[in-house]
Formats: sequence, C-alpha cells, structure tokens
Amino acid sequence: MDTCSVFEVRPLHLHSQESPMKPSMEQITFDFSRPPFSATETTAEQVARYFDRISTALEAARVSRRRVSFYRTAAERIRRHGDELMDRLAEVDPRQIEGSLESVAGIDPQVASLLGELWRTGRIDMLERAEAQVTPRDRLTLIDGIGPTMADRVVGELGVTDLTQLEEAVHDGRLERVHGFGPHRMDQVRLCLEARRRRAESVPRVHRPPSFPLLLGVDQMFRDRRAPSAHDRDIWRVERQGWSFSANFDPDLPDLVIVHANRDGHYYRFEVETERRGSLAGCRLVRGHEGACRRLHLDARVAA
Repeated sequence: MDTCSVFEVRPLHLHSQESPMKPSMEQITFDFSRPPFSATETTAEQVARYFDRISTALEAARVSRRRVSFYRTAAERIRRHGDELMDRLAEVDPRQIEGSLESVAGIDPQVASLLGELWRTGRIDMLERAEAQVTPRDRLTLIDGIGPTMADRVVGELGVTDLTQLEEAVHDGRLERVHGFGPHRMDQVRLCLEARRRRAESVPRVHRPPSFPLLLGVDQMFRDRRAPSAHDRDIWRVERQGWSFSANFDPDLPDLVIVHANRDGHYYRFEVETERRGSLAGCRLVRGHEGACRRLHLDARVAA
C-alpha cells in the first residue's frame, strides 16, 4: 500500500460515541465518514428531514409562523445545496463545523450550530424537546379536515400519532374506515398531505461533481479489490454518497484508473493516476485537478 494518504470508507454509526481514529505518520487517513454522519451513507435528504421535523413540531405547537418558516427554509436549502454541504461536513473537524459552513449558500449560523450538534452526537436536543411538547392531536390537526375530535378518534382507533403514520393509513384504506371520514373529508386529507409532500420534493437540487476525497476513496477501494494485471475489461461498481460509481483500469496504462460518476442524470468522467515526482511521489491525483489533490494530501500530512 502507498505510504502517502489513504482515503478510508467506514460504515454508518448514527449514535456511536467512539472518537475518530488518530492517523499515524505512516498512514494518513482522510476520514470522510466519521460517526455519527457517514459520507458514504448519510444523504442531504436525511439531514433535511431533521429540520422538516423541527418545523412540523413548531407548527403543531402553534408557535410563530416566522420560526416555522425559518426551519422549513433551512430544510429546503439543505436539499438544494446538499452536495456542497455534505462535502463540507465530511471534510471538517466535528468541533469546528459551526465556523466552517459560512461559504455554503444559505446556511444560517443557527442552522450550522444544529448541524454541528447532529454531527457530533447523532441527535438534536431542540428537536427532541419540541416533539416532546406536542401531542398526536396537535400533529394531526395540522391537516385540513381533521379537528380535535377527529384527531382523537384517529389516535384511539388506529394508533396513528404522526403525519407519516396518517399518510400510511390513507394509502392502506384504514383511515376511511374511521367514522366521519367520508369521501369529502378524505379528499381534504389527501390534498393537504400531498401539498406538504410536494413542497419538499419540489426543491431544485444543485449538483456538483463528487469531491476529491470521495473520488480518491473510490479509486483506492477499486485498486484494493483489483490487481492491475487483471485490468483488461474488469469494471467495478459501487454506490457512495448518492453517486453511482464505476471504475476500471485503462487498457494501455495499468496505473491509470477511469472513474465514471452518475447522479440523477449528471455524468462525470475522471482519470486518477499516481504522482511520480516530488515529495508526494506515490500519491494518487485526479488528472486536470492535480493542484487541488496535492493540497489535499499536504493538508492531511500537516493535520497528522
């Protein structure tokens, strides 16, 4: 294995209290999947849903519309700029997240603080407190056609306590069997639930190419599993951070790895090769982005 930087992939542990591994001088590790977040498995959509839940809990508690709108907008911005945000979260020290997200479009300092808490602990205390203060009746009465009496009936007969469970009850036909939920009321409920869902799904997403730590991590994983002597037509595939990657050795240059990345119809092609000269000889670089990759390796050495 190369003596320069190693890009390591680790599994997701949402509530792990383990501290990140400290890299040794012999093996410098870019840990872009530290618990509780995982750059390989956690998505911007999963993060945005925490803020959806905050806005829903505050809305159910009938707090000011401005506060509800603030967290709803935060969820929308996390979805819109998800690639940039997740790249940044994967790269920074968990203790310095709050001061490292200023350049990510639309991320308010208060939102950054909550993201830092979520990154470090796997939970948001504010969310837990807000949800603890609202009842199932509070949540269900957010939906058109459901007042306090009907909400109590739904909770008592179906055990439904939140909007996700309510939507499931609509789809599987249980809700319409509850007394009082005739065709007109059911139409009201369906339309309101659909409008809430579309509000989240309609946010346009801004896609950037995969980050260099992610690309070099995929390159390393591929080379760990394939010997250059078997490069002829072997293609390796993997899913990471919302991207579908395929990799293969160049048939004429065994050291060169071709990496294709695809996400939601956005396609990118990269070539990764080994640095031959200087203090970073033996390190892997992305062609056309050698400078950025060199800085990445050097920063990792300094951090170690």
